[in-house]
Amino acid sequence: METLRGEFTDWLAVDVAKLGECRDRYAAKPSAEARGELFRAGHDLKGQADTFEFPMIARVAGSLTRLIDLTKPAADVPLGLIDAHVAAIRVIFRDKIKSKTDKTASVLCEELEARVKEAVA
Repeated sequence: METLRGEFTDWLAVDVAKLGECRDRYAAKPSAEARGELFRAGHDLKGQADTFEFPMIARVAGSLTRLIDLTKPAADVPLGLIDAHVAAIRVIFRDKIKSKTDKTASVLCEELEARVKEAVA
C-alpha cells in the first residue's frame, strides 16, 4: 500500500476529471443516462477519496450522490448545485485538503449538505 501512495494523487485526479466530464454531459443534455453517469462518478469518488486520504472529497461526493439519488427521476437535478459540488471537489483536491477538521472545507460541506436537504425536500 505504501508503494502505491505516490499514485493516489494521479488516480484521484483522473476521477475528479471524470466527474467534471460527466457534469458537462449532463449540463449539455440532462438525460437519465447522463444522470446515471454523473451519479456513478460521484459514487466512485465517494468510495475512493477516503482511501486516497481525501475525506472531505468523499463527504462532498456523498452529498452530490444524495442530491442525484433523492431528486425525483422526472426532475432535472439542479445544475447550480451540481456545479457547486464539482467546484468544491476541485478546490479540495487542488489545495490538497486532507484534514477532516479543515475549517473552510467543513463549512463548505455543511453548506452544500444544507442546500441538498432543501433541494430534495
